[in-house]
Amino acid sequence: KYNGYVEINYFKVPVAFTCSSTFKNKPLFVRPAQREGIGFISVHGSGCVAYDVGLGKTMTAILSLAQALESGQCKRPFIVVPNQTYKNWLSELRGVVDKGKVLLSGLLPQYQVIDLYNLGTEFIDQLRDEKVNIKPVPEYTISVLTYEGFNRLGFNDDTWSTIGDELYDILNQGTEEKRDIVKLGEKINEMMGKGIKGGSVNIEDLGFDYMVVDEAHAMKKSFTQVKGEVKGDGENTTRSKTSYQIRSGSPSMTALRGFMISQYILRNNKMRNVLLLTATPFTNSPLEIYSILALIGYQQLEKAGIKNIKEFFDTFIKTSMELVINAKLKPERREIVMGFNNLIALQSLIFKFITYKTGEDAKIQRPNKIVLPLLSKKEGNEIIPLPTEEQISTNLPMTQRQKEYMDDVELYVTGKTSLTNFCVNTKGFEDSEEGTEDENAGEALDEKHLSSDEEEGTRILRGMSFARQLALSPYLYACNQDKHPTHIQYIESSPKLMYVMECIRSVKRYHEENEQEVSGQVIYMNAGVHFFPLIKEYLVQKIGYKDDEVGIIKSGLSAAKKEGIKERFLAGDVKIIIGSATIKEGINLQNRSTVLYNCWLDWNPTDVKQLEGRIWRFGNMYANIRIVNPLMEDSIDTFIFQKLEEKTSRINEIWYRAGKTNALNLEEFNPSELKMGLVTDPYALAELILMEERERLQDEITGLTNQKTVLEEIAEQREIFNKNIDHVKKIANKYRPQKDTEKARSIETIFKIYKDYLDDEDTEYNYKDQTVYDQVRKANAAVKRGIEQILAPRGLDIGFDFKKVTGQMDKEVEQKKKYMEEKTGDKAIQDKGKEIIKDRIKKGYKPKTVAERVKEFSSLNPRLLSELMVYDTSEEAKTKQSEQKRKGVALEGTADRLTKIIQLRESFKRMKNRLEQI
Repeated sequence: KYNGYVEINYFKVPVAFTCSSTFKNKPLFVRPAQREGIGFISVHGSGCVAYDVGLGKTMTAILSLAQALESGQCKRPFIVVPNQTYKNWLSELRGVVDKGKVLLSGLLPQYQVIDLYNLGTEFIDQLRDEKVNIKPVPEYTISVLTYEGFNRLGFNDDTWSTIGDELYDILNQGTEEKRDIVKLGEKINEMMGKGIKGGSVNIEDLGFDYMVVDEAHAMKKSFTQVKGEVKGDGENTTRSKTSYQIRSGSPSMTALRGFMISQYILRNNKMRNVLLLTATPFTNSPLEIYSILALIGYQQLEKAGIKNIKEFFDTFIKTSMELVINAKLKPERREIVMGFNNLIALQSLIFKFITYKTGEDAKIQRPNKIVLPLLSKKEGNEIIPLPTEEQISTNLPMTQRQKEYMDDVELYVTGKTSLTNFCVNTKGFEDSEEGTEDENAGEALDEKHLSSDEEEGTRILRGMSFARQLALSPYLYACNQDKHPTHIQYIESSPKLMYVMECIRSVKRYHEENEQEVSGQVIYMNAGVHFFPLIKEYLVQKIGYKDDEVGIIKSGLSAAKKEGIKERFLAGDVKIIIGSATIKEGINLQNRSTVLYNCWLDWNPTDVKQLEGRIWRFGNMYANIRIVNPLMEDSIDTFIFQKLEEKTSRINEIWYRAGKTNALNLEEFNPSELKMGLVTDPYALAELILMEERERLQDEITGLTNQKTVLEEIAEQREIFNKNIDHVKKIANKYRPQKDTEKARSIETIFKIYKDYLDDEDTEYNYKDQTVYDQVRKANAAVKRGIEQILAPRGLDIGFDFKKVTGQMDKEVEQKKKYMEEKTGDKAIQDKGKEIIKDRIKKGYKPKTVAERVKEFSSLNPRLLSELMVYDTSEEAKTKQSEQKRKGVALEGTADRLTKIIQLRESFKRMKNRLEQI
């Protein structure tokens, strides 16, 4: 039932709409990928355009809206966008007009664009009539609002009473007792600030009938756990225990609101009119796959037989207890999602709702991307490890100071010391930013009242945070009392930052020595934002950049300031951008960029993909770009790469279909290789290697023990079967006598005849007949399963000798236990560690210094920095570059003056308060 979907050639789907013949003052060119996307949305009415960064999702959505408006599919569409791309959407829709003159042509100048921004008072007032009531937006207009505005949309009481309870049931995955429904409703209402009901503006008043969501992955967390099935009916309902120990945090307010409003739009528009845009629809969880599919097609999922998230997992998801590296940097067993069952069926389901394209699919002209560390290369369809001398590693050794701090953290995590013994001030200066809020944050706990398990969990989580801080800089480490370094102290105490500074110097030097314009470089870290000015100071004082050639983009800056820095960077005036999570989405930095340094590893591979898309996109003048990931040896990077490995393999498996490239290419960034490479302590590495073997042997021992238990059941069921089967055969033969010419009846045929006998109203069977039937069927199933799984592989049949077979199993268990201790015990770990040391001495292994790693990086400069793409060198292009620079300078100047005015006002306010106190 899941495979009955035939792919459609969307290029052959007729589309028709009116739009501008020019876009951004150039002839409009609709790429094949965009044409295909318009056809996809036209056929399905709703869907998700999951195109790679830079492929034109915005244009696809705008032209799809044009078709929907002209065909009568909708009259009042609205678009939800992130704050940082808001102005871009307005300009691409209507163009830029100043004093009646069109400065930049938009796609749909014939439609009025309603600027609703954050649905604040000044934006809502434009929609009020003379009685101050909110009236619907005019027909055939396009409304645009930010996510902040979206979270102010609500339902009126009539809508809520009609669909509110049903939406609760869907989100809860089944109706339970009335008391539990009330509790769930209260929880959702509390989480959503009175929920969707009671928002500042009711969606019915505005008349919206088509929803477009940009960066829709912000709505992927509406279903975050697999619940057991609801059993019973009426007042007596219970929920069985779930068989999946997998969660994905708590539902986000935006995702819940998105699901509810999408359901409102779908139900009122024949299950059409919801369009999602994202380059990364899913990240690390099958729960997110289900959430996104439910957002655009919950009812279609039900029709396909997927009635709830448990059925989705039962049908498609493959889980396993696997060896992973935990937050203690030690191996452990944990249930994780390993892959997918019925993958072709799952892909058919996904591609029915989502049109997905990579840059390679769309043949977009982008630079060649080189991801460091570079350990392998692709030849044809094969991934081949590079020879050692050709590898470019970014592994960096910790300083002695970092090692000493890390020893303290390890003692704390393992419970051998208390926090107060080594950590005076736990505040620190990690100060991570937007996009990292803890959606799972709960009630704060008093550590004095924690259980031993809770205490251990607290130590592990805190230790993981400490280790992550240390991997970047000892000054970010919460337990370092020195919180006020100079720019030299901050950079030169961190191998990661020192490596980045020297790599930047090598790029700058290469360009200058070859009399070339110095290319742009981007430093990303969503931590240590407080210290960004120190990084800038070092770049100016030590590397030789001018003060105005280094820009900082972070939260808290005005939109004009960020836009000004971006425009000057694109024009080549700013050479270095130091950015926090603010730059990950909606800020394109590609024009003259050659390197992006990722100093703060994000947990999700799709976050990495979004980040790479800042410079790896169409329009870059350089033919090659580098994505550099500096990695610390013996650090928390091991744990993060374990998570990346788990998530990457899962995403790749979904999208790899009929020759499509992977979402994150493993040959570029193979966490499995790096996981071992980052652990350099020979005895820790030995334990990691042998733990895999120990777990394998332990699984075999556990398997034999389980087989013994199953054999006991088989022997018992064999006795029940032999005792009662003659009664079943006798009744079956009496009810439907066997003909002389008929072949010997199989046991299944006998059971079917016996069942017909029980179901026949004219027969007078007794209670014993029914009981015997149930017992024999159960016994037959157990025996059959036992033969297939245990007896047949051992060359045995149903007539096995129970004592003899289980005795042999006991001997095998003892032998395996003895072998396991010999091969994986403490002595074996010591021997393996010594073997690794000898092997390293033989190969001449030694950790490389920062200077040596920088030399590896800079060896690529001549090849990668000298090759340019074919780009526009006309006078018009140069004029545009100059205008871009002037625009950036003007925006930054305005923003800086406004900031000074605000600071002066605050100073006057403080002075006034002080005078009043005096």
